[in-house]
Amino acid sequence: MTNTEIGAREDARRRRTRTALQKAFIQLFFERGFDEIGIADIAARAGVGRSTLYEHYRGKDELLLDTVRYPFERLAAVVEPDVAAVDVAAAVGHFWDNRANAHSLRRESSRRALARVYGRIVAARLSGRADAGAATARTAAIIAHTHLGVLLGWLAGDIDATPAQLADVLVQMARGAAG
Repeated sequence: MTNTEIGAREDARRRRTRTALQKAFIQLFFERGFDEIGIADIAARAGVGRSTLYEHYRGKDELLLDTVRYPFERLAAVVEPDVAAVDVAAAVGHFWDNRANAHSLRRESSRRALARVYGRIVAARLSGRADAGAATARTAAIIAHTHLGVLLGWLAGDIDATPAQLADVLVQMARGAAG
């Protein structure tokens, strides 16, 4: 077997392991909530040892970030100066399409964990802007918490808006917060 073949096998095994860890985490997150999940629980559900989990992730926050990165990266586009609401509407639509899981986001620990992770993504986007100020982390946290609150209210049916209308509101809120 060549080094290339060995590397390909190892890469495939790493992808399978990461996928198993992500699936296990997501299942437990929706069943129990963020604070109620232990590293041992995730590893056991994924069928791996704790040390294997730590080979892939430093902890639960990093695993959460990896599982929500795709929709949150798209949603974090709201802080870009030239973003159009239509660009954010697809991300909002993703949350609508997965609204059956929204009940678990009402758990305080899960909502706080998501806001923390979303805030990190927003902060990274803000820090890349030429007009980023010293209060980037604080601004990102404000945007993250307010956006999640609005999204949860919308998913619960408390806010009557289409995904495009809600995206427009989120963009306007981010512009107001980011200045």
